[in-house]
Amino acid sequence: MVRARHGVAGEERACISAGAGSAGRAGTPRQQRADRCHGRSEVPRGRRHGEPFLAADDGRPGAAARCTQDGSPAEADLSPGRDLTLDVLRTDCLVVGAGPAGLTAARLLALWGRTVIVADSGVTPTTRLELLAPASLVTVAAVGLEHLLDDPAIARACLGIRRTHRSGASDYEDFLRHPCRVGYVVDRGRFDQRLRDEAVAVGVTFYGLRAIGVTPDRGVICRASDSARTKLVLAEIVVDATGRAAAIARRRGARVAARDRMVAELVEDAADGATAGSASWLEYSSDGPTWSYRISGPRGRVQTWRIRRSGTPAGDALLSVDASACLLSEAAGEGWIAVGDAAMAFDPIASQGLFNALSSALVATGALLSADRLSPTSARLYSDAVATTFLHCEAGRISVYGTMPPAPQSWADPAKTIAQ
Repeated sequence: MVRARHGVAGEERACISAGAGSAGRAGTPRQQRADRCHGRSEVPRGRRHGEPFLAADDGRPGAAARCTQDGSPAEADLSPGRDLTLDVLRTDCLVVGAGPAGLTAARLLALWGRTVIVADSGVTPTTRLELLAPASLVTVAAVGLEHLLDDPAIARACLGIRRTHRSGASDYEDFLRHPCRVGYVVDRGRFDQRLRDEAVAVGVTFYGLRAIGVTPDRGVICRASDSARTKLVLAEIVVDATGRAAAIARRRGARVAARDRMVAELVEDAADGATAGSASWLEYSSDGPTWSYRISGPRGRVQTWRIRRSGTPAGDALLSVDASACLLSEAAGEGWIAVGDAAMAFDPIASQGLFNALSSALVATGALLSADRLSPTSARLYSDAVATTFLHCEAGRISVYGTMPPAPQSWADPAKTIAQ
């Protein structure tokens, strides 16, 4: 069991006790009431050893989370009689992950008076150049970030997309035809840093924590990034912004379905010598088994990415990342909601990554602040909206590029979704 303790200086701690573990809560109903009256709180026991569920850092059962014979995750196996003391943090909202989706959700929730903690695992900041197409600019304005696009160190205007297909045919998409008439190439490193600064300015608190487990009563067990110390974070709502790992959602029972298996390889990261303030085009080309795009961003920086199917021969690359199109079986549940790549992820050519991060954070925040909050109905509606958006974006990709491989059997049968 996990019990909060208050030290002599008022510091709250939790103690995980590993005992024989009988079914149900420890102690008599009278003792439980007395515990609550004296400021002690208990986390309900797990299913097997009476302990909170711990899982490996990537969400798969590992050393910290073994599986039972039927394949379901079992709780951590702690030595009988051993006490593990945890610092306890309490907050209205815990955001796990410090990418654009998590930072935007944290900032919006704080603006509406919620106390928010961001668990930042300290992963290497993203340095990609990403396209915000004209259709995304309404969302950028809705989350109050349009001023960032005026900073030439963060964003560079993009006039459209020029495509060269494997047949040799070419076409282009001029953004002048769209309502907002222009897109922007964003330097994610600088963009994310500004998002973080703005979140801090409205009262969001950051901790160097990595989620390593969850408890049945919405708690998240985290390990401090600067030490081996473990903390228990208790929050009314947990926002999963852990990217493709979907670390919280998967621990809560959601599964990830992969529409395809793709890898993106960075093959160029240089300067193009463009004049400051000049606009650019995104150049797309296909040479048969692979697709590539060249994108020019702020301060003359240019990147070329090559996308190939997983399992095909890899070429020389500066960096390789997962580019599979993926969708969660459920994007929200009791006490948690997923945003950004944790809810659905796309390949880079779809130009949906940053837009998806901002738009999902906006919609999720609206759901959390509504009268229903995260009721079973609103969680289901959010999950349905995520799935509909994903399928719409994939249909658009098929119509433009015609590159979608046949759907795996698991996609057609939700009961057989591919566990990442």
